[in-house]
Amino acid sequence: MNDEQDPAMAYQAQLLALVGDQDPAEVLRQIPSVLRAIVAEAGEAAREKPAPGEFSLVELIGHMVDAQVVVFTRLRWILAEDEPPIRGYEQDDWVRISGYADADPTQLIDLLEGLERANIHLWLNTPDQARHTVDAVRGGVGLAD
Repeated sequence: MNDEQDPAMAYQAQLLALVGDQDPAEVLRQIPSVLRAIVAEAGEAAREKPAPGEFSLVELIGHMVDAQVVVFTRLRWILAEDEPPIRGYEQDDWVRISGYADADPTQLIDLLEGLERANIHLWLNTPDQARHTVDAVRGGVGLAD
């Protein structure tokens, strides 16, 4: 199956294209400070949904926290187990049950920063040969190299 037929691989390629020649770990390290600036500029508009069914900025930050929690867990399963099952999750449900709409965006960004720091540390200290798995949910690569 080529990248055009596999949505997971196409999504991965899209994200890597956004990073370009930059070090992905450095891009991740910059996200919290960028988010702090965006939230400060947005003010109360950070809680407004741009359209029905879409996340507000605060909810989007909460979704980013959830994604880092999932990466945090998946990465450890992948490194610790042979071919672990990798479950998917419904991002809209996670955001809905987490109450992110009313959360303090500063606290969410602090949490995101800590999770990213832990994930980056583990990833950078993982041997190359351990950086792969089959994602049972999508049938594609579980982590980007």
